[in-house]
Amino acid sequence: MDLFELEMPTNLENLQLPTPELLTYYKLQEERIIWLDDDVEQNCIEIVRNIHLWNIEDKGKPAEERKPIKIFIFSDGGDMNIAYNLLATIEQSITPIWTINTGLACSAAALILIAGNKRFCYNRSIALIHNGSGMVGGTYDQTEAHMKMYKGMVALMHEFILEHTKIDANTFKRKKSQEWFLSAKEQVEYGLVDKIVDSLDEIL
Repeated sequence: MDLFELEMPTNLENLQLPTPELLTYYKLQEERIIWLDDDVEQNCIEIVRNIHLWNIEDKGKPAEERKPIKIFIFSDGGDMNIAYNLLATIEQSITPIWTINTGLACSAAALILIAGNKRFCYNRSIALIHNGSGMVGGTYDQTEAHMKMYKGMVALMHEFILEHTKIDANTFKRKKSQEWFLSAKEQVEYGLVDKIVDSLDEIL
C-alpha cells in the first residue's frame, strides 16, 4: 500500500501514543544505558537480561568493536544474592560494561560499581563499603545454617573488593567493620573507579 493511501484515524481520543517515560526508556535502551536508581533487588534481574540480550546482538564481534553497556548507579544497596548474580554477569560479558557512580553507591551497589570494565564517579559522589547487614530467624539449626551461608557471602565480598580495587589487605582489615564512606577522590585513590567525570561527554 502506498503511504499516501493511509488515512489518519478519526477516533483520536482512543489513539494510544507512547508516554514520555516510555520514549525515554526506549532511547536509553537504544544507547545501552541502564539506570540502577533503586535498591539492589529483584529489579536487577532485568539488568541481567539486558546484558545477555546485548551480548547476543554483539555475538561474533571483538570486544573492542562492541558498543559498551553503561550502568548509572544511585543506590543504597540491597540483596547480596542478586548483586552476586549481576556481578557474575558483568564479569562474563564480552561486551564492555561501564559503571558510573552518579551520587551514591552503597554496599551491594558499590560492588556493582567496582565490577565495571571502565569505572567513573561524579565529583560529589559517595561510595560505602562495609560488612553488610542482614537478619535471620527460625530454629537454632536454621539460624546457624543461615549464618554459615552469610559468612561465606561476606568472605566472597571481601575477596572481590581486594581483587578489584587498590585497597590493601591491612587497610581493608582495619576499615571493614566500619561504615567506610569514600569521597570521589578517595574512590579514585583506592581504585573503586578509574576517574572522576569532568564532562558528560566522557560517558554519553
